Order: sequence, then C-alpha cells, then structure tokens
Amino acid sequence: MLEDTALTPPRKASDEKPEDAPKAMNKGSADGVRKQSSRQKPDIAERTVRTYIAYETAGNQVSTRCFPPELKVVLAKVQQRYGTRPIVNSGYRSSSKNRRVGGARLSYHIKCMAADIKVPGVSKYSLAKYLKSVSGVGGVGTYGCNNFVHVDVGPKRTWNWGCSSRGRRA
Repeated sequence: MLEDTALTPPRKASDEKPEDAPKAMNKGSADGVRKQSSRQKPDIAERTVRTYIAYETAGNQVSTRCFPPELKVVLAKVQQRYGTRPIVNSGYRSSSKNRRVGGARLSYHIKCMAADIKVPGVSKYSLAKYLKSVSGVGGVGTYGCNNFVHVDVGPKRTWNWGCSSRGRRA
C-alpha cells in the first residue's frame, strides 16, 4: 500500500488513537523536510522526499505519518540506492503495541524514530550493510527469523539477533 503523508489520514491499530502518535516537526514544507536556503543544494534524497513519498507500507495498520524528516531522508536514500521503494513493515508503535510484539522497552518505534523495512529483491544483510554506511542512520538491526531490517535515527549501534532471541524486535 502506498503511504502518502500529505493526503492520507493516519491509520492506527484498533487500540491506538491518532493523537497517540507524535507529530513530525514542520520545518517549512508540507512533509516536514527542512527547506534549503537558495545557496544550499539539497541532496537528491532530500529533494526526493519533498516531491513524493519514497516508501510503501506493508498494510494500513502501519503508522508512518509522524516519521521525522531525518528518517524520511534515510528511506529516500534506500529508494535511490536500490531503485525501488522500501516497504515499511512497522513504524510508530504505542507502548502497549510495542509490548505485545516483544519490542525493546525503550524502542525508537515508540518515539516514531524507527522503521522495520525490507526492499524486494535485496537481502536483509545487504540492506543492513548499506544502511550502516548512510549518514544520519543510528541503529541498524537484523533478526534471524524475519526478513526485515530495523533502522532508526537514534544513536549509532548495530545488532544481529538470531531466532534464539525469540524474535524480539527493537
């Protein structure tokens, strides 16, 4: 499902209210991406985010409207690199939903600063390796039992949990 933050109202799981999700700070443009001064040239990913949404969601229960500009730029860079939009499997989560899915207690999903993504035709290990090299990326994690990669814009850290970790997600 294509997620268009400018036109689509927020969609939440039944126990989440739209006001539960934090709002992205608007820095002068409709989607929250900071406008550049006339002397600065925005990189291609920042221009991409301004013109269209550079990702899809795995379903209408995935909440992405509150993604900060920094995370949108990371997703646009993934789209630019692989030539296809990444699919967001999980974005914002309420604390109760995060507990239900086994997320970390201080998950960046609760702050709407994280996404679990996959790119069709790209291995999760190749995607994780690329994300570790992207400016602005904080956490990058893979999970043995799942085909997605966690990416967030928090502090720098990486992890690779196998299936023995009971599928815990960040």
